Amino acid sequence: TQSSTRRYYYCVCRAFVTFTMESDDGGSAAQEMKKYLDRIMASGFKNSNRSASAKQELVTNAAARFSLGDSLAMEAVHACSSDKAFKRVLDLLISSLLEEAKELSVTETSTNISKAVCHLIIEHKERAEHESLSLDLMRQAIKSLDKAIKEEELDECRIISESMMAVARIPLAEAQRATYIPALILAGKVHAMASTYSEDTGFRRQQVDLLGRRLFALGSSAKPATSSEVNLAAPLIESLAKAEFEGTMIPAINFKISVDRSSTMESLHAFFDILLRENKGDYLENHLGGSTNFVRNAIQICTDDESKKQSDAVAVLGILAQASPAAGTAMISEQLSKAIKNKTLTSRSRECVVEAYKQVALDLLAVQQTGIVVDDSGWRTMAEKYAFPSIDKSGANAQLVQDAREAWMELTNSLISSATNSGPKSNQQDDITKRSGRSSSYAPVLAGAEHVPPAAQLDERISTRRVSTSSMRIESQRERAKASAGAMSGLKGSQQDAVAKQSGRRSSSGPARP
Repeated sequence: TQSSTRRYYYCVCRAFVTFTMESDDGGSAAQEMKKYLDRIMASGFKNSNRSASAKQELVTNAAARFSLGDSLAMEAVHACSSDKAFKRVLDLLISSLLEEAKELSVTETSTNISKAVCHLIIEHKERAEHESLSLDLMRQAIKSLDKAIKEEELDECRIISESMMAVARIPLAEAQRATYIPALILAGKVHAMASTYSEDTGFRRQQVDLLGRRLFALGSSAKPATSSEVNLAAPLIESLAKAEFEGTMIPAINFKISVDRSSTMESLHAFFDILLRENKGDYLENHLGGSTNFVRNAIQICTDDESKKQSDAVAVLGILAQASPAAGTAMISEQLSKAIKNKTLTSRSRECVVEAYKQVALDLLAVQQTGIVVDDSGWRTMAEKYAFPSIDKSGANAQLVQDAREAWMELTNSLISSATNSGPKSNQQDDITKRSGRSSSYAPVLAGAEHVPPAAQLDERISTRRVSTSSMRIESQRERAKASAGAMSGLKGSQQDAVAKQSGRRSSSGPARP
């Protein structure tokens, strides 16, 4: 057939290219590619026309593209040291990938160049956390592809998309951590550019299935995604339909929780935060209990001294309360109450439970201040029946007990205030801030108990989630922190950064909530 004949000639040509790599011509092409890479990473070409001419000559040379995908691209990824160098290398890779796609078949070279693009994006992101790099390389890659691909080049779109999907399918390994994320995002963007394939639901199923399998490391002994990796995948998570979440994400989450509950809690913390930010908290309501039982799993981590993810578990409970203010808060409050009654709990675990109570109250207070109508009819009962008794009898350090108690007092007082005060929302927020900064007359039950480090110091990842009233919440906490005798010094600066950025994404190394 015509297609098999084309494939035959393609294989012959590919074999010839591989052979010529060892010949003078092939070696020369590789050397020229290396010289070009060294030049653009160092300072670039002063003459833009010369640069474009040199690049065009290289990307249209099959041997040069082969050498780029074979090893030179990965060497360049690790050698880049500035935004300009990263951008130039990205431009070369995208141009080479577009040229290779004209072969109308997924090749070793197209896959290798796609992998280099993804590595370049991840490398830049990791470097940006420590160096003065500000370019959004993912956006730049999408922009470059969008500009270069014409509507009629549908076959090239398919090849690039399939090459990126091939990268996403590479088994997880530490050396390839997170490269599947830009691969899935770019595959989806390029696929969408080809209108002919927009009706193809098979691609979307593959994309979502791979996302779930990679985020939660199915079929691998690797750890699930870190919070930084989950946040990088935010565009994909934000696009999830409820049916996709139920059919693909929940099975993957259930499996990973069963084999590594502690590590999975960090992934869930970031994942749920994205859902909540996109007003998709209702996705979680059916899984508060039952076989998935997010509430129970989070509380088990709270009471596990061996876990390094206790603060993530605390944050997850706060998110679940926001996602389900009535049923979720009731379930969390009751189960935390049962947990604190366990006489074998260590001081660390008891403080983590009290921290969880405080977090839930602060998050509910934030939800209330958004103006969203929620069922808050049971909050006072929960406070009186579960929160106050559990906090009072926890044996946690006095400052933490006071902070947690005040948070619930603010919450219950706000119920009265909201029923009688119809003033501007900003005034209500100011009122809450003043109340939270007021010293409490509460005398701790175990004032003479041995002082232990605050639960806020259990881990480094209790951080502020973005809600429309996050400024109010952090100001409230800042006022309470002034009364804690300097115990929470050093945290205020990072909280101010979180408010200033309002990015909606949690730093994986952010400080704990006071």
